[in-house]
Amino acid sequence: MANASNLVIFDIAANNITGPVPNNFGSLRNLKWLNLGFNPLGVNQQPNDLGFINSLVNCTSLCYLNINGNGLTGDLPSSIVNLSITMTELHMYGNHIYGKIPSEIVKLVNMTVLELAYNFLTGSIPDSIGELPNLGKLDLGSNNISGAIPTSISNITQLVALNLESNMLQGSIPTGLLNISTLEVLSLGDNNLGGVITEEIVGNSSQCVFLYLNQNFFSGPLPSNIGRLKHLVQLNVSNNKLTGDIPATLGDCVMLEELYMQGNLFEGEIPLSLKSLKSLALLDLSNNNVSGSIPGFIKGFHLIKFLNLSHNTLEGEVPKDGLFSNMSAFSVLGNSLLCGGIQALDLPRCQVKISRNKRKTFSLRIILLLVLLPLGSLFVCLAFIFYQYRKSKKMNGSVAVLHDQQFPRLSYQDLLLATNEFSPGNLIGEGKYGSVYKGLLESPTRTVAVKVLNVEVRGASKSFLAECETLRNIRHRNLIKIMTACSSTDFKGNDFKALVFEFLINGSLDNWLHPGPYQENERNLTLLQRLDISIDIAMGVDYLHHHSHTSIIHCVIKPSNILLDEEFVARVSDIGLARFSFFNTSNINQAQSSSTGVRGTVGYVPPGNF
Repeated sequence: MANASNLVIFDIAANNITGPVPNNFGSLRNLKWLNLGFNPLGVNQQPNDLGFINSLVNCTSLCYLNINGNGLTGDLPSSIVNLSITMTELHMYGNHIYGKIPSEIVKLVNMTVLELAYNFLTGSIPDSIGELPNLGKLDLGSNNISGAIPTSISNITQLVALNLESNMLQGSIPTGLLNISTLEVLSLGDNNLGGVITEEIVGNSSQCVFLYLNQNFFSGPLPSNIGRLKHLVQLNVSNNKLTGDIPATLGDCVMLEELYMQGNLFEGEIPLSLKSLKSLALLDLSNNNVSGSIPGFIKGFHLIKFLNLSHNTLEGEVPKDGLFSNMSAFSVLGNSLLCGGIQALDLPRCQVKISRNKRKTFSLRIILLLVLLPLGSLFVCLAFIFYQYRKSKKMNGSVAVLHDQQFPRLSYQDLLLATNEFSPGNLIGEGKYGSVYKGLLESPTRTVAVKVLNVEVRGASKSFLAECETLRNIRHRNLIKIMTACSSTDFKGNDFKALVFEFLINGSLDNWLHPGPYQENERNLTLLQRLDISIDIAMGVDYLHHHSHTSIIHCVIKPSNILLDEEFVARVSDIGLARFSFFNTSNINQAQSSSTGVRGTVGYVPPGNF
């Protein structure tokens, strides 16, 4: 290698090259990248397979070293701490490395990735590990490391992934561990950890995606603030000694796909709040003391691959449809009080007992039904006629639609002054039905966005009334907030209609994704911001579909209709182009009503709206 002294990158990964590794890599003074991973270099299992690392001390520019999956044998060389301070990534998992992690590892101050998993390391994790400020991934899983988890790890403020599973760690979880705001993966499973999982441990780590605490000795209840982990996708607390009820706040973790709680002492009923976990693919509550009946909402979980409720104290009838129609998709073994279900379960039939009093009540109900049904139909018809009359009267009127006391009354003059007489300098957007101006109200002083409709455009008045009626009945943090509306005449006697919204300082998502040449500063969104914005949009649309007073289908979700506030929280706007569904969302094709005759912008319109 003497003739290759200027070599910078040496990468021979996954080439079936055998060892031993030469000891003269140190002659490559300019070497920055060395990747020997996934070669059978340690097939002969020499006691000094790692000796070549001593020569790497001379590579003063080395920043990347990978010997993953080489099967190399030997003690972890003490010279590893003398590698170049430019070292950022050290990958050594999947070998036969013995010894302890030296406390002097802190010398590698620029380290971002340290992987030593699947070896035979012993001793404890040095406290100095917390002095590696740039560490983003620490993987020490599947070793023989003992002792406590150092509290100093909580000082690594850029840590994204921490894997300590399958060791012999003892003690409790440091209270500040989940307060690392960047932490997304925490794996502590298969250790000897214990104690109570307190609310302080859960902390405020809203970015946590994977949390594994399985096969330890944790006791007490699962903390009620577990619902703070809004981005949680997998939660595994199985095979501990956890007690108490299943926290209802788990229903707030709406992104959960896998939930493992088996092998504990949980009791009480399955919370109804879990109904919101629509993304669940795996749910295991087996081998606990869960009681009560099987909630009906579970059969509607269409994404679940397997549901395990076995060996609890559940009772009552097992559903037959949905998830429970497929024998291979669930298990309810070991619940002696269950009955019914599909024939393959071979459970006893559910007994239905009707007392004499209930029979009399049933007969009385039949008589009342025969009498009241015609009267009810008559009242429904009268109510419908009255509603249509009120609706037509409301459509033809010139009074502001938002007449509730919570919406302030604003005149044409108020909006004229606020927008500097609708000056082109205040114009912030234009659409098919009108223009949007930035305005400043005087009492109280606040900045608003005024959407002035062009009433001469066909459908504009209908869009105005529909958007007013819709926005006054919906409330959600990811939908644009209407402040008030104005339906009046201008100084020339012409019809004037305007909607007043909160002003969102960061404008539309379209301006961030496709900045125009007139923008002075280049705009960029981070990957995390883009993910948060996508989640915000999904939450807003989910509210419109499933949780508003009437199911609403937004017909034109596009970047220009997504607005961003000062914290880059996304708000869905242009509700006036929405479509109402009076039926179940599973039968959207039967929806009959639209807020306007317009279905949206070509390229963003669902095919069924044309």
